[in-house]
Amino acid sequence: MTALFAWLLTWSFVKLLFFPYHPIKLFGYKWEGACYPLIQQLSLDKFLGPDQIGKKLDQVMPFIDSKLDDFFRNKIGEKLPMISMFIGDKTIAQLKAVFLEELSNLFPSLITQFSQSLEADFKANYKQKMAPAIEIIIMKATVKLRIAAFTIGLLWGLLTYYIISLF
Repeated sequence: MTALFAWLLTWSFVKLLFFPYHPIKLFGYKWEGACYPLIQQLSLDKFLGPDQIGKKLDQVMPFIDSKLDDFFRNKIGEKLPMISMFIGDKTIAQLKAVFLEELSNLFPSLITQFSQSLEADFKANYKQKMAPAIEIIIMKATVKLRIAAFTIGLLWGLLTYYIISLF
């Protein structure tokens, strides 16, 4: 019995991380899985602050510059051949500078809005889609822990029985 109790105890601790999926009200007390309040406190702003966005933007600027150069030199000529005749190297450099400046101003707010939207979607979909899959993974990962709890409970029960039978 001790072994079964130990196994059941570890199994229920793992289950309580996720159960119930939707909050239940019991006598005015809201009960939900232990991991859900933690997920609600999660914020991408902690991982993706304004200074980090600026660093990332500096890292991708050479790539953006090369793509803008390709756009102004090749793509515009293909799409608008008349305009390409009036665009020289100096004009391309000026246009690229204007575009890069505008991207530098636009990129942080774009990333902030994208991360907020991504965070909201993650929190909304976590209970329905991800929690059951994560629960299965954790249940499989804790098999050895539950077997160890069963074994320790079995040994503890046998030791208790032995001690009680001596007296």
